[in-house]
Amino acid sequence: MLAHHQMKHPLSYLASCLLASLLIVGFSGCSSSGGAYAASSTWTCRVMSTEITLSRAQPEDADAGIRLLHIRSDGRVTIRAIRSGKTYSALPDGYFVGKDFGQHGLLLVSSSSRSGTAILQLTWTEH
Repeated sequence: MLAHHQMKHPLSYLASCLLASLLIVGFSGCSSSGGAYAASSTWTCRVMSTEITLSRAQPEDADAGIRLLHIRSDGRVTIRAIRSGKTYSALPDGYFVGKDFGQHGLLLVSSSSRSGTAILQLTWTEH
């Protein structure tokens, strides 16, 4: 289940990874040789993403913990986060913003009220 992953904006998380790496370097020290500095660190950050298709026939994705509630004619999609029970809405190329997904964790890629299908992209970080 993807719910255990940290759902943060990839750029802000990478910035925090960089800051943590700098702190590690700062506390562990750097060796200097003629103006060049070298440091070693084993801290890694990966930005992961997966595409999710929700439809009238398959309205729920248990791994992502979301359920499709409605697709309006303007493309706006409303979903429910299964764990929290909160509802979120977004237009195509917009994000479902809130505690369950952060600011940029769940993107509505496209939607069609005619076909009853919504394509979303879930992004999370692993380290």
